Amino acid sequence: MKRILFAIFAMVAISLATTNLYAQNNGGHQMTSSPKDGTYKFTIEGTVDLNVPDSCYNIYFTDVDGKISDKDLVASVKVKDKKFRYETNIDIMKQGRIRAVMRGKELSSVWINLYFIPGFTVYMTIHNGYFDIHNEDQYKFMVAAWQNEAPLSALMARLGVNSSPSGKGKNPASTHLDETLKYYQQQIEDIKRQIDYVSKLIISSDDQVKQIRKLLDRIEVINQKMDTLVDNYAVGKF
Repeated sequence: MKRILFAIFAMVAISLATTNLYAQNNGGHQMTSSPKDGTYKFTIEGTVDLNVPDSCYNIYFTDVDGKISDKDLVASVKVKDKKFRYETNIDIMKQGRIRAVMRGKELSSVWINLYFIPGFTVYMTIHNGYFDIHNEDQYKFMVAAWQNEAPLSALMARLGVNSSPSGKGKNPASTHLDETLKYYQQQIEDIKRQIDYVSKLIISSDDQVKQIRKLLDRIEVINQKMDTLVDNYAVGKF
């Protein structure tokens, strides 16, 4: 439950901060902030099985679900030391595809379709004939949230809470849960704006990372409160 809540309410904040920390840990120094156009970073962190000879992947994505084609090619990513990485800024969920480029520049006859989710990182391994998404539970939940309804409403539905504006049919426990989760969501939104502000400041990268870590610690405290709240609701303790 904690991973699900954190993925929903803090996906933008975590995307900004973890991208910065990744750059720090890999010799980079430029801090990446949320672009002004309202898009957020989607990232693929890929590993290739030792028995798979792939050396390059074509990356495709489109706005039209299920209608992706060769003309939607956006990048070719090389495999280095059995690792590959791709990132892009998007505003809504996209239909994406990964396809191996064979020797002689021929395209593989098979490919991987997956959704590109704003503010999310997919960790995956490509094997011979299949692939694994290591954070599959988070990935599937985020896809469902984007496909069906807003993240808070999706969470309410999973918990069996009536979140209609009128409040009719709610019991006191449901009403308390609804209102408290919305209050916590607002706190997360406030911290998200602070992270966005800090990431744009002209200060040293080390100072930015320290401040963002402090803000992420606050998110984790709120996340723990939400986790406890939902657990108590599930067993009827309030």
